[in-house]
Amino acid sequence: MICFWGLSEIGKTPAIKTIWQNLKNGSNPPLDTSSDDICDIVYLDGHKIGIESQGDPDSKQKEWIDELIKEECEIIICASRTKGSTVEVVESRAKDYGYELIWLSPLSSIQISLHPDLNSITSESIIKLIKILIAK
Repeated sequence: MICFWGLSEIGKTPAIKTIWQNLKNGSNPPLDTSSDDICDIVYLDGHKIGIESQGDPDSKQKEWIDELIKEECEIIICASRTKGSTVEVVESRAKDYGYELIWLSPLSSIQISLHPDLNSITSESIIKLIKILIAK
């Protein structure tokens, strides 16, 4: 389980959505959407990867992570804040279902013009990480 964690508005959702866009096969719509957030399953080299971007308190985070676990995703990419209920959901799901948990923060900058480039770098790095995890 790869969890992007950080304060509100730090860029977790855009980073996760960039990863999703780069891994998405075909043009099928995501499993679920809520405002700007997504929950979907993609495949990389035949491996099932779950992606969800809701990491706010009182969101569908728990339900979406549970759905990805139910769908037997080998790797789950998710979001959470830095403390509180969203962290507790991620930690408990990882522990209860045997996922190793990797905490990451998205690259960010106060210069809005850099955000697409930073999300691209983040996405490339996470996809490389996923390939390493799959190979093990």
